[in-house]
Order: sequence, then structure tokens, then C-alpha cells
Amino acid sequence: AQGVDVVLCLDVSHSMLCEDIKPSRLEFAQALIANLLQQLQPDDRVGLVVFGGSGFPLCPLTHDRSIVQTYLTLLEPSVMVYNPTTYLAEGLRAAIKLLRRSTQPRQSSAASAVRGGVIVLISDGEDQGSDWQSAAAECAKAGVPVFAFGIGTTKGAPVPELTETGAVRGYKRDLQGAIAVSRLTTETLTAIARKTKGKVFLPADTRKEVAALMAELEGYRKRVWTRQVALWRELFPALILLSALLLMGEAWLGRQRTLT
Repeated sequence: AQGVDVVLCLDVSHSMLCEDIKPSRLEFAQALIANLLQQLQPDDRVGLVVFGGSGFPLCPLTHDRSIVQTYLTLLEPSVMVYNPTTYLAEGLRAAIKLLRRSTQPRQSSAASAVRGGVIVLISDGEDQGSDWQSAAAECAKAGVPVFAFGIGTTKGAPVPELTETGAVRGYKRDLQGAIAVSRLTTETLTAIARKTKGKVFLPADTRKEVAALMAELEGYRKRVWTRQVALWRELFPALILLSALLLMGEAWLGRQRTLT
């Protein structure tokens, strides 16, 4: 069976350190991804993008799950100090760029379609003003579905304030001086998934929701490669005819050279 390319797009902003899901949103997301890596098909490739105020491709697409897992374990609070904000658009754009770079190295068109690629967005859904709508539209135009895992609770939790070493020194406060609370925002994730023909999962149990994602990916895999096989079947007679014409033309030219 043909594999698919899966780019994991992980939110590493400060709100992912909230503890409304134990031990924290980030650690829950890491456990979810570890489970997901074990469930993917051998032919699937996996890449990792992290984002907060900007998006960064941490690991290129690879069949080696251990490489992705190694990068994943490096994501600790100390490396999240410089990602206090959340811009979903930055994560999505970095993910679609990674898919294009890996699947179409010779294509320069930024609007080109991506065959057999999906984005798995793992975030609490909060966004501090990025144009995530246009980023979602870009994914949709490329034919890349976004499957989103919403990490957190609607009740929320205080957002930790970090020192330069990543230690928690207190909690962020809003403009009125009250402790800032981060809450799971499903509206953005749902809108992104709907725009790209993906789906939203709200995991209380990592195994159950990962199994649901695997079912979605299996359906996607069959749709993509069934269309590809159908396209080749449509093109096959034309390719045979073209080959026959080329052979006839080559034979005619060879005869002409012999006569002259």
C-alpha cells in the first residue's frame, strides 16, 4: 500500500505549559504523538513542525520514527521561553511548506497541489491575531486536509511565566492585573478542519483519539491512491498510442536515412 506524508504541527507556545490536562498540555501532546508514531503505516513518512510566534521545521519528512521521537523529547520548557505567543498561521504555513519541499522539489509554484500529504495540528486553539483563515485556505487550495487535536479544557488554567532557563516563576497577568487564563478554543480548530476537509479531535484519552485519526488517514490514503490509479488507467491508452506513434516515426526516419 502507498503511504502518506504526515506533518505534525505542534504548538509550543507558553499556554501549552498549562496544567488543566495533567501533567501539562505539552506533555500530554508529546504522549499523544508518541502513540501516533507507533500506529502509522510503515510506508508513511512523518515530519515535525513546531510553532509559537513563528513556525519552524524541526524534522524533515522521514520513515524513521525514532528521529521524530528524539526531536520530540527535546521540547522542554527551557526551549519554549521565546515562544510566548501563538500564531496558528505560522504553524500551518511552515507545515505546508515542508510538504511541498519534500514532495515537489522541482516545482516552484507556491500554489501547487500536494498529493498524499496531511497536516496534524496539535494545539489549544488560541491565536493572538495571525491570519489563520488565509493559511487554512492555502492548505485547502493545495488539497491538504488538517486534522486537529484540541489540547486543553474549556475551563482552562493559568499561563506560566518562565525564567530564561525555562523555570516557572509565576503566572502571566492580563492588562487589568488579573492572572491570565488560557482555555481550549475549539472554534478556530473546527474552522480550520472544516475549511480543509479535515476533522477535529478532543482527546481525553490518547489511544482512543489516535485510533480515530488512524481511521481517517486510512480513508484518506485509499481516496488519494484510488484516484491516482484511476488517472493512470485513463492515461494508459493515450501513452500506448503515443509510444506507437513515436516508434513508427523513428522507423520512418530510419528508412528515409537509408534511402538517402
